[in-house]
Amino acid sequence: MIQEVASIVTGSDDLPTFLRTHFVGLLNSIDRKLLRASNISYQRQGLRCIERLVNMIGRHLSAFVPKIMALLTQALQDPLLQIEGLRVWLSFVQTLAQVCTSEVGSRVFPYPVCTVLLIYLLYPRP
Repeated sequence: MIQEVASIVTGSDDLPTFLRTHFVGLLNSIDRKLLRASNISYQRQGLRCIERLVNMIGRHLSAFVPKIMALLTQALQDPLLQIEGLRVWLSFVQTLAQVCTSEVGSRVFPYPVCTVLLIYLLYPRP
């Protein structure tokens, strides 16, 4: 459905470029309406929405890495969201590794992210 909207609005089948224009607004809405909800199922749904958006944004993902990392790190603070949050983190890092292989420096980027996550898991904050 979103592909159809992108085609109508832009006259092109280039979904990643369409999403790039609206990506921060979508992430902010997900954060406000789902991740900050008191209902844990809404929060999990928010994480799944982020995962889908990360997969759809494709080659433009690197422009939004800090925002996505902030939202996913926030989710790890809640013990009830940690499993889902880590699953989405993994998907995020895998997608980032795939889309960033064209730049030599970006090939190494996912490894520090994984290191930070491992440290977080091994030494959780009280």
